[in-house]
Amino acid sequence: MQDVYDSPAWQEHLRNYLHTPYHLVFAVYVDWFNPLGNKAAGKTISCGAIVLYCMNLPLEIHFLPENTLIIGLMPAPNGATVWTIPYILEFFQKRVSAFHNGKQLATFNHPQGITVAA
Repeated sequence: MQDVYDSPAWQEHLRNYLHTPYHLVFAVYVDWFNPLGNKAAGKTISCGAIVLYCMNLPLEIHFLPENTLIIGLMPAPNGATVWTIPYILEFFQKRVSAFHNGKQLATFNHPQGITVAA
């Protein structure tokens, strides 16, 4: 397997979901970093970034910076905990789930609106 497209889950479930180019599948990635740099000694601060990748794009381009979307930052100095992360992700999940059945949105090619699902 080289990409998510090769996985049984994609083949069995998600392929049927992708009726049009406007049915989008996203991956959520959470990463922690020290905004002061990677210091072996000294002050360590922890920030978290919540990033979206559009899995509909070809593998060669879906991780490029112009194709990623930072949807949230978990602030320093201590970052979020195992108790607060679910609340942060729940807020995001509620926003995305509103698009599960699709919503009419105007786009450049469809100024009158087209159904976009995610």
